[in-house]
Order: sequence, then C-alpha cells, then structure tokens
Amino acid sequence: MAHSASRSPGITSLTRFSTPKAYAEASGRRYVRYAYSAQKCTGELDGTECVDGSLIKRRTLATVTMSSISQYRTNTERERMRELGQARNVEVLWLLTFSAPDAAFDSLQPAFEKASASFYVPLEESS
Repeated sequence: MAHSASRSPGITSLTRFSTPKAYAEASGRRYVRYAYSAQKCTGELDGTECVDGSLIKRRTLATVTMSSISQYRTNTERERMRELGQARNVEVLWLLTFSAPDAAFDSLQPAFEKASASFYVPLEESS
C-alpha cells in the first residue's frame, strides 16, 4: 500500500517510519497497521526536482483489512442462490488513513492511534 502511495502525483519521496503491525480481532479478522512519511511538491516536477512550488512533508498512519461482501440485491435472491449452491461475492479492501503535516503529527499521533484501534469491519455480513 505504501508503494502505491509513492506513485501518487507530486510525491518526491516516501519512507516508512515504523514497522508494520499485523493483528487479529477476536472474530479472526486480520488487520495491518503501517505508517509512512511522504514529501510532495506543490508545483511542477521536472523529473524528481520540484520546480515552481514548495516541498511539503506529511506523515500518515494507515490500517487495512479485506472482507467479502455479497452482491445480492435482496434476501430472497440470496436464499435462492444459496439453494442453487451459488455465491456472488466480491473482495473489498478497507483502508483507513490519518494524515497530518510533519510538524503536527507527533501531537496528533495518540488520537490517530486510538481512532485506528477502533477501526472494525464485521467478519461476516448479517443474514
């Protein structure tokens, strides 16, 4: 995910500033929390050089998980397809990010971590 962020427009550098942490909820759903620092040019880039803008640095704390979600429109359709032994699910990537300017990140990090720790995606959809 951090590699994907490094390809965003204007990003001149991206570095991870903590070790990714994997954990699981009591239900078994797995999450990964990671953090990175990115430097972005607010103007035009000439290769890797910021030409007519300034460089800003932000830090980001992110949590990610995946889940399967049904694409059935109604419970009747779901039951009928279950009887036929068919499923119509898609894998969904859930991503929660908190970002702040580098100078403000340390003061905001405890609130970011608390909110990130409360991020919860139910293991299975209710029927």
